Amino acid sequence: MKLGIIIANREILQLLYKTRLDGRRALKLRKYIKALNEEILTFEEARNDYIREHGSGEPPKIQPGTNGYTEFIKYLNEMAESEVESPDPILTESDLEHFGELSIEDIDRIEALGLLEIDRVKKQPQK
Repeated sequence: MKLGIIIANREILQLLYKTRLDGRRALKLRKYIKALNEEILTFEEARNDYIREHGSGEPPKIQPGTNGYTEFIKYLNEMAESEVESPDPILTESDLEHFGELSIEDIDRIEALGLLEIDRVKKQPQK
């Protein structure tokens, strides 16, 4: 999975973190959320280091339209393309009932993070 997917879907991690599940699934989910949060922190530290090194002003910033902005965006995009280990799906469709109300976007975000195994309906052969 790309780091950019994790960054784009980090808000859903808070919802997942607060959801009550059976102990086995909760433990697996906790380990995965912890690993994702470490990836996000590493990304944020690298981004902030880049800004401190290449930004201007106090505190240092890199603003759109300024020198170095294009290089900054290129740097962020390169980091977003880096690969992160994908998990085996932890949740099934029936687990979603534990989350309360979810939007379609929430479900898409959970699936994008590799956490949801969608029950696929097997098509019967046509006679």
